[in-house]
Amino acid sequence: MIKRSVVLILLVGCTVKPQASTSFTKPAAAVQASPVAQVDKSRTFKLKLTLDSPADLLVKQGDPVQKGQVISDRRAVRQQLENQRKALFVKLQPPGSKVTTPSYGAEQAKIQAARIKVKQAQQAIQEFWHHSPYTEKAWRELPLTAERQALQTLQANRTEAQLGLQLAEGELLSAQAKAQHNDEQADPVVQAQVKAQIQELEDKIARLPVRSPNTGTVKKVKWLGQTDQTLQVEVTLAIQDSL
Repeated sequence: MIKRSVVLILLVGCTVKPQASTSFTKPAAAVQASPVAQVDKSRTFKLKLTLDSPADLLVKQGDPVQKGQVISDRRAVRQQLENQRKALFVKLQPPGSKVTTPSYGAEQAKIQAARIKVKQAQQAIQEFWHHSPYTEKAWRELPLTAERQALQTLQANRTEAQLGLQLAEGELLSAQAKAQHNDEQADPVVQAQVKAQIQELEDKIARLPVRSPNTGTVKKVKWLGQTDQTLQVEVTLAIQDSL
């Protein structure tokens, strides 16, 4: 009996099916979206400018600029043209109007003093170049920060002296025009000629400022060369196109 029980137990044990094991499915890796390519829509625009002084350049590297913003303006030339326009306007005054003639002696004294200042400023620049140990190549390729700042100061002084001279000359021109106006009768032909001359001067004045062609940033300012009277500079603008 004992043997049959053992056999039955063994047989029963062999017929028991194992429980199904729980299987785990490895989760799929999350799909990452590819970054959208950033398209650089910026472009560069170069402007070559003629200046009378470094102060005529109204922007520097890194400055943001708006479309139509004035980048440079030649103040000395502007003052000279405005003096001529002012003298012409005197000739358009109605005939017989009371015009006081200033003293020519006083105006000429102012001009003489202003000319001395201009001459002194120009001599200072010439002496600077005479004593400079650097060649033209060095000025083009080396930073020479301290030297350039010193030169810019001298050039700014010359520009201020030139402006003072032009103001004095403008006062003399106005005085002479007033005196001439007192001695002449109004002539329609002369009046038309004067108006045409004034319009021509105003057109020249309007063309003096150089404006940014678009909104962007001043990427680079490169000084190309200089003489005793003018400076040549190239301004590179990084212009951001609209997407």
